[in-house]
Amino acid sequence: MTYPKSLISYLNRVSNVTRNTLKLSPYKTDEVKPSSIIVCDFPSNSMLDLDTLCLHFNGTTSASAGAVSFPRHIESIIAKISVELNGINVGSCNNLSDLYNMMYNLNMGSDSLTKRKLYQNGGVQVAPTVADVSKPFTIHNWVGFLGSVQGRVLDLGIIGSMRLHITLEGTNVLIKSALSATENYVLNDLYFTVDSLSVDDGVYYQAKNAFLSSGGVVECPFDTYYGSLFNVASFNQSSRFSVSSGSIDWITACFPKNRSIQEVDSQTGQSAYFNYVAKVDESNKLSDWSFSINNVQMPQFKAKLHNAFPLLLNVMGTANTQDGGINPSITSSDVWASKFWTASVRTNLLTDPEERTISGLTTLGTNSTIAFESSGVGSYNPENLLVFVKSTSVLRIASGKNLEIVM
Repeated sequence: MTYPKSLISYLNRVSNVTRNTLKLSPYKTDEVKPSSIIVCDFPSNSMLDLDTLCLHFNGTTSASAGAVSFPRHIESIIAKISVELNGINVGSCNNLSDLYNMMYNLNMGSDSLTKRKLYQNGGVQVAPTVADVSKPFTIHNWVGFLGSVQGRVLDLGIIGSMRLHITLEGTNVLIKSALSATENYVLNDLYFTVDSLSVDDGVYYQAKNAFLSSGGVVECPFDTYYGSLFNVASFNQSSRFSVSSGSIDWITACFPKNRSIQEVDSQTGQSAYFNYVAKVDESNKLSDWSFSINNVQMPQFKAKLHNAFPLLLNVMGTANTQDGGINPSITSSDVWASKFWTASVRTNLLTDPEERTISGLTTLGTNSTIAFESSGVGSYNPENLLVFVKSTSVLRIASGKNLEIVM
């Protein structure tokens, strides 16, 4: 039976709830260097509010010449995240630093960036003149399982163990000054904080155990991302790959030319490493583009260069929002096309994130081919094509801490 929202406040009351913030130490807490893997175990039988999960550390940069600093958006030092639940790996994706930046470009307006100047390295960056020394940072925005699984309180009492693996980027994402050399960084005093909940109303735990013992299954949908980096020689290209998923939600692509450490771009206020270039000038630019899945073209026409922005807003669900805004450095169509350009198509229903409606394109059990094709003019070589696919997966929890991942 479905109850009206006006009655929800009466139906969702739970008594005797306690909450406390835990401090958890990873296996290595000091002298954590580029490309390292941070590993942390979470307490079994705990109920974790994932909306409160934070990673804290002090960061120091160094260079043998010039100066170097941490990137705009400190989450950019994360290359990959994987979560291990009771020995089962749940979701991982390469090139997460780019995915963070692509999403922030569409959701981080001036107000949001001002708030993120504290501990996240938000706001416009300038070429560094001195190193960052024991600068405090906090990461509390997560993509993939940690940032999307529903419900947001993860009950390890019915799941079992939870281990988090975070792979750091190399030095390539740092921001350098002119003539800097032998750049490096190190993280110290690493620890996680997360709120743990306890419900002592005499009902919750009994109801949960009775449900599972009777053959019930708890389903927790979450976002899964797949990333692929291709080498290309021009905008005239066709790159193909395959993804097996029960619900492909959207696909996005961009051309990140600079894959080495870069100086700050004066137009974007960020390292040129995160510039996504589709136009240099009128003689060197992308002309049209489209995706295809099993030879079905999406959108159903060859989209032009300028079509990408409004289509991307629709894909990300931000076309009609009045909050947040976009990156304030995107001041014109030329800046967008030459520094931030990203193409995308949506293949599922756009619903409230808390509803987690699984409605995307199914490619399970088929030899599905996904392609991104584009054409352009001029001799400019973008060098790289980066493609992300977002899908919805489901964590199924049965009695005896038996887990299944439905991709």
